[in-house]
Amino acid sequence: MQLRRSQPTPDDTPRSEIQIMSDVLGARSGYVRGLGHGAKLMAPSRSSRVVVGAQLKKRAEENQQLRIQIEELRDEMKESRAAMEEEITRRTRDEMMESRAVMEAEITRRTDEIRLHQERQMQDMFHSLAARLQLPGCSTSRP
Repeated sequence: MQLRRSQPTPDDTPRSEIQIMSDVLGARSGYVRGLGHGAKLMAPSRSSRVVVGAQLKKRAEENQQLRIQIEELRDEMKESRAAMEEEITRRTRDEMMESRAVMEAEITRRTDEIRLHQERQMQDMFHSLAARLQLPGCSTSRP
């Protein structure tokens, strides 16, 4: 039964048990062997085939529209991703430049502190040396 049900039909519709039994056991008008009197094979009518065909066509069109929408959404997502990556890159670059400016300012401030400290040390050393040697014109007081 499973094997017969899986075999293709000319119109690609699934086979019913009645159709399979009729094929295997044979059929007479109004009688299907194995099922008795009153069981009849029902062939799909032309109008039902037209309706089913129209439904299939409608579903195919709907599927195509959905595929188009999916592609449009994919394109939008790609554009959004590219825009986000660009924004992240810009922000990262800006933050790095700001950090660099802060670091450079700190380096300049510390360099100036060191230079001022060294100048004071040199002045102290000079005044100390001058006091020891008692050079004329050099006072021992610090500025």
